[in-house]
Amino acid sequence: VFMESDLLSYQQQGARTEELVAGLSYSIVANYLNRVVGRRKIGDNICFQGGTAFNKAVWSAFERVTGKQIMVPDHHEVTGAIGAASIVAERMKSDRRQSGRVESKFRGFENLISVNYQVETFTCEHCPNHCEVKKVKLEGSEPLYYGSRCDRYNLKKTSVKTRGAESFDYREKMLLKFAGLDESMQLTPKACKTALRREPSVPGSPRKCTIGIPMALIYWELLPLFSQFLKALGFEVVLSGRTNKRIIRMGVESVTTQPCFPLKVAYGHIAELIDRGVDYIFLPSIVSMTAHYPQNEHNQLCPYVQSLAYQAKAAFADKLGQTKILSVPVRLGEGQKLLRKSFYQLGKRLNSLNAVVRRAVDKALAAQEGFDMALKEKGREILSRTRPDQRLF
Repeated sequence: VFMESDLLSYQQQGARTEELVAGLSYSIVANYLNRVVGRRKIGDNICFQGGTAFNKAVWSAFERVTGKQIMVPDHHEVTGAIGAASIVAERMKSDRRQSGRVESKFRGFENLISVNYQVETFTCEHCPNHCEVKKVKLEGSEPLYYGSRCDRYNLKKTSVKTRGAESFDYREKMLLKFAGLDESMQLTPKACKTALRREPSVPGSPRKCTIGIPMALIYWELLPLFSQFLKALGFEVVLSGRTNKRIIRMGVESVTTQPCFPLKVAYGHIAELIDRGVDYIFLPSIVSMTAHYPQNEHNQLCPYVQSLAYQAKAAFADKLGQTKILSVPVRLGEGQKLLRKSFYQLGKRLNSLNAVVRRAVDKALAAQEGFDMALKEKGREILSRTRPDQRLF
């Protein structure tokens, strides 16, 4: 993703395609030599193997950088598998010499032709990579998996869940609960599209105005506050989906500067909400945050996050359509008076009565406090069950 971002940046500056490809090839070589080879000595007989060796530009870049001739063998894409098989064969011979008999579960190549098997394909949803995984079912053996970037499906499953994973699951559940949002209907693009098509519950009543909240940056912390406030004013809150390749790409292609990766992802979530056709996208300019520790006199977000609303208005000016950016300065860490004043200004923008806004603020603050307290309680519980020498993750 970072490479793609840099390539787009240089492309916008007028770099030619051959220059971009050459730079990408050299960066792959530099990354390998610096991170994998490190300070190890590079010999004179070098063999370039694996699927990457199909790329002749990378092959050439390796020779240019090392100053040495590099050989790419025939069938280089399977040399690793051949090496693994050779190691196993040597191990079997050694074990046979020591014990006299060694059993193998390998069925033999001659039996693979007649074996019955089924292949299923599914998309893994456990991270933004969304790998397309192939599942091979064989008679009398456990399923085989390939196509993923990690070993999630190849490792033996354990029934014990780590406390670290437990805490993340619990946090997301509490986030949606205190935000007053249905857990089964949020963070999935298909569900949110369905929500936008719902008919009013009362025949003849107007459709609820929808306000989208991008699930990025500070919204993972303050969602209960903003969601409960907007819901109490009578609006329907719609969240963007989970971060995936599509959202990342939309974000990278939308930014007008080169900020950090999380901010680029936030642009992608805004773009997704625009595609869904929500009435408003809520992007408050949070000037100050609540100080959680006595020694923190001030607590601010970074300038990029504070100014996201203004950047988004410029980046999506010709793409908003009927969607409007809803933004007001919000001061959470400068006393109750300025905090409530911020929400009264927001209520005024939404044509809400002061009495309604006052009740909405009370409900929103209570929800945020409940969320914070629930996390602290869970944290104490997890720490009380964790031994001094035990890791959480």
